[in-house]
Parts: sequence; structure tokens; C-alpha cells
Amino acid sequence: MHGRARAALIATIVFASLALAAAVALAAGRPDAPGSGNPKGTPTQAPANPGPNGNANANANGQGTATSPGGDNAPANPGPPADPGSQGQGNPPTDPQDQHRQNTPAAADADVTPSSGTVKVTLPGSASPVALAAVQHLPAGTLIDATQGSVTLDGPDGKPGTFTGGAFVVRKTTGPKALTVLQLTGGDFSKCPPRSAKKAAVQAAGRRGRAVRRLWGRDNHGRFGTQGRDASASVRGTVWLTEDRCDGTSFTVRQGSILVRDAARHRTVVVRAGHSYLVRHKR
Repeated sequence: MHGRARAALIATIVFASLALAAAVALAAGRPDAPGSGNPKGTPTQAPANPGPNGNANANANGQGTATSPGGDNAPANPGPPADPGSQGQGNPPTDPQDQHRQNTPAAADADVTPSSGTVKVTLPGSASPVALAAVQHLPAGTLIDATQGSVTLDGPDGKPGTFTGGAFVVRKTTGPKALTVLQLTGGDFSKCPPRSAKKAAVQAAGRRGRAVRRLWGRDNHGRFGTQGRDASASVRGTVWLTEDRCDGTSFTVRQGSILVRDAARHRTVVVRAGHSYLVRHKR
């Protein structure tokens, strides 16, 4: 009797010891502990390699994909910054009132220096003009407003020209006799009277047509030109005024001479100092 009781007591102690050992092992996280659900010798899967943000972005091969700090969509290698001049580069949208102009040269970039007064520039793709405080390389299609100031830029031959009194876009022709052409822009021609009413009013008043926009230029035998709504001119050491009016584009020469291309009459006219030439607007 005493032998059987002693055996039962020993069995109870052994069973309790095994249960306590299993509980301790399970609390310690041993994978091969009894009741852990993972048989001994079965390898566990390692977590994916986390990226710089601590996120594990596994691809189809189970490889970790690095992400750059600052956002899940940021590229790992952003590359060089974009050239601000590459956005909107080329020909800017044509003003509807100038769409009839043919063979307009391509817009071009330019180094522009403010000479006096207040000069504002509107970059391609922007609607907000900013002041031009120092020499700056402006991308093609920039609108330069020198209505209240003056600017200087170089022609293809490196000789400077100074322009004032209006707004323009820089364009350039190609070839051995390339020109830097300043195309007048802006103004509101919708306020011009109908042709018959305008003609009667001008004749009655004995005056020229109303000016909508203008631009003065001065150079020293450089290779520049100006382009208005109805005509263009190239210069030869000149101080000249290009003026878009209700009745056409007028050129006035104060010093030197210019060559005016009158496409309506299919001829080129030399205009000298003290003279003007009007290319009438075709409706």
C-alpha cells in the first residue's frame, strides 16, 4: 500500500514538473516548446528587408524595395533637377489678335539686363509677372514688359540693343544673317472702331490711327528686328519706333535707317531718319 502511494506521488510530481517546464518555455518564445504549434527543426521565415523608412516593401521575388525618405512615392534616385527653361520652351501660345501673322520666327532664350526703370517678366507657364532686378537668362517664350523701364540684350553678333516703352517676346531667325527679333505683344485691338467708322473719324480729326502698343529700340549696327501685327523691320544702326495702331503697323526712324518688309505689297522699303512708314492692317 505504501509502495503504490509513493509511486503515485512521484508520478504526480513528474507530471507537474513537465507542465511547469512547458509553460516557462512557451513564455520565453522558444519555437520548439511544447504547445507552440511549430515543430522542432521547422525554420521560421525572416521578415522582409525594411527600406530606409522602416517599411518592408517586398516585390514579387521577395526582395526588399528601398524607398526614399519623404514619402512612399518618392524615387530612390531623383536625378538632376529639371531645367526651368525646359518647361514651356519653344513657341509660346500666339495671341489670338496676331494669329494671321505668317512665318513668325521661333521664340528664343536670351540674356536680358534691366537698364532703367521697372522691368517685369512673365515666365512660360506662369501668369504672375516678377521684377527683373539683375541680368538673367530667360527661357524661350518669356514675356518681357519694359513699358516702365528699359532692357538691354545682345544680338546674334554679340552687339547690344536697348529697348523700352512696350512689352515683347524675344524670337530669333536662323541662317548666316540671323536676327534677334522682338515681337510686340499685348494691347487690346478690340477697342479699335470698324474700318469705315475709323476711316471717317481719322479723316475728320486729321490725325493718325490710335496706338495700341509700341516699342522703342536703339542699337549700334547690331542684328536686331522688330515685328508688329502687320509688318516687321530689320535695323541698320538705328533709333526707331515700332507702333501697332488700329490702322496698321507704323515704323518711325529717328536715327539711321531700317528695312521694312511690306508683305501686303510684296516689297521691302528703306525708311531713313526723319521718316515713317505705315503698313495698313488687312481686315
